[in-house]
Amino acid sequence: MLRINPGRFILLLWFMLSGCSGLQPTLSPEMQAKAVELTRKIETSNNQIKTCRGKGQLSLSSINRVEKFQFAFVCDLPGKIRMTILSSGLPVETIAANGEKVTFVSHTGEHKPYIVNSKNPSLEKMDLLPVRLRQIIALLAGRMPLLDFDTASVFEDKDNGTTTLVLKKKWKSRIQKIFMNARQEIIKFDMFESWRTLLYSVSFSDFENFNSHVIPTASMITDASGRQMNIRITEYHPNIKIKPSVFNLTEL
Repeated sequence: MLRINPGRFILLLWFMLSGCSGLQPTLSPEMQAKAVELTRKIETSNNQIKTCRGKGQLSLSSINRVEKFQFAFVCDLPGKIRMTILSSGLPVETIAANGEKVTFVSHTGEHKPYIVNSKNPSLEKMDLLPVRLRQIIALLAGRMPLLDFDTASVFEDKDNGTTTLVLKKKWKSRIQKIFMNARQEIIKFDMFESWRTLLYSVSFSDFENFNSHVIPTASMITDASGRQMNIRITEYHPNIKIKPSVFNLTEL
């Protein structure tokens, strides 16, 4: 005989009703306070990090293709980055964002240098995943990219001690679900266009301590079609001095 956990059934029912009719859950004052507390904790996590430099490994995969690279990066939050992608130690592509525009330079002749006049372009326009550049910068810096939200709700699974924080932007139908384990460490977050339309998921499988900052060093970004971007950080230095000229490419 099939047994259904009543708590999970109620949560599933609320998700379905919210997607169909716009109904909102009625949270107890205790749960409302916890939603605010968790949100503030995530917003302030690693917010002392203003700049960083590091190296790592990057893989891009789809149904019939896997590409593996190394990369080196410097970031000046929230919107500046210079990243060079390498293959077998040789530079393949350099991406530089100065907070106003993003410049792409191919070192292999794959394309001519070009500029995207946007502070925060979507990488989907570059045949990558539907993630925005500043979300990648935040992840590399050890911060959690949060949705610009109006409401926050929290749900607890007493059986396994996990917690789900749900952030929602009312008029844009954008939703972010953040999943935490029993130690309230973030293990995954999902970004939705609506309750039923998944944009992408980000899962974390490893963390390391760098100068008293706990940084996710293994992240996997997956979109609705199954494409994946795996990021492994192998070297990380927070709060370093960076010259502003680093983020302006001149070889155009």
